[in-house]
Amino acid sequence: MPPSRLKVLVLIEASRLDGPIRNLLYAIELLRSTTDFAIVTFARPGLEDNALVSHLRASGWRVVVVPERGRFDFRALRILAATIREQAPDICQVHNTKSRLFVGWCTLMLRIVSRRRLLFFFHGETWTTSLQRAYNWIDRRLFRLAARVVVVTQTQLPLLQSWGVRPDRIRVIVNAIPESVARAPQTSASPQPLRLMTAGRLSAEKGHAVLVAAVAEVRKRSTRPLLLDIYGDGPEAGALQSAIKAAALEGCIRMRGYQSDLRAAYLESELFVLPSFSEGLPNVLLEAAMAGVPIISTAVGGVPALFADGVEARLVKPADPLALAQAIEEYLQQPQRFLQFAEHARAVVIARHGPRAKAEALAALYAEISADAMAANPQRAAEPLA
Repeated sequence: MPPSRLKVLVLIEASRLDGPIRNLLYAIELLRSTTDFAIVTFARPGLEDNALVSHLRASGWRVVVVPERGRFDFRALRILAATIREQAPDICQVHNTKSRLFVGWCTLMLRIVSRRRLLFFFHGETWTTSLQRAYNWIDRRLFRLAARVVVVTQTQLPLLQSWGVRPDRIRVIVNAIPESVARAPQTSASPQPLRLMTAGRLSAEKGHAVLVAAVAEVRKRSTRPLLLDIYGDGPEAGALQSAIKAAALEGCIRMRGYQSDLRAAYLESELFVLPSFSEGLPNVLLEAAMAGVPIISTAVGGVPALFADGVEARLVKPADPLALAQAIEEYLQQPQRFLQFAEHARAVVIARHGPRAKAEALAALYAEISADAMAANPQRAAEPLA
């Protein structure tokens, strides 16, 4: 008799195909032959057929859309609880704060899913408002519930342990990206503008205001014109536009909004700059490296473990516009050196961050969780009920 297929219920909170979700799909696509996935997401009235849901359904994924009236709609909690009962997953894989809260309620209060079957992913935190910080406080404690917690870099291990997550429950599975053709090496000479780009959510921890200040500093020091494209949206968009206007940089910084596909942007850019105060393992750095774009980044989170300063990228300390400006000027003085960084960075990403390796790590983790849960309760008929 052939072994039964593993059933994994994946909870994600998004309305579009962003980097972390694309990263997940790269890996689980490779597991579809052996694992049954159902993807649960939330949507407000009238937004049920958003870009993410449309993409998932077009790609043949089984999707459950939970309707909600607000951020923490407890009617949605009841629907999610019914979904878990109906799907009866072997593993409940959770990627975001609200989903962790709801699944935690289903575990502790409703008793419809076993802690032994919970797999939580930590992608980092967003610090936008005092309310979000309160959510973070709750979220940190929910990680203790899970049978296993996945982080994307070794540097996150002490953080999770400080929140009370047992070290033996934490696994590192790095982000992944499929190999693609790189652009031809390119630099533009004066008087052509130096083309810079950055991409990410416009929130405080991403440090975009520091990059604006760095561009202002470069303009003071250099006669070479430059053009910075900022891709993304978020709560800091208004403040960032005001900072650009106050620095009289409207002519050289463009707010490009969110774009689901940045391949054309990478082809047009000479430098990718990441000014974040906090990161896990940024998908945009993998994308930029795969595209062959030289990188300047702050040395935060898993970035120094990904790329070495002066070998694969130029790394600077966070919250320091002068350091960022200096790194940009280094490119202006030694562009060929930065093209070598880009070549080395692309080789690192191809060697260490392929989807196949991530898929294999996920499959091994699924098997580990399932085996532990079955050993704890050989009477599987009652599982995943506690």
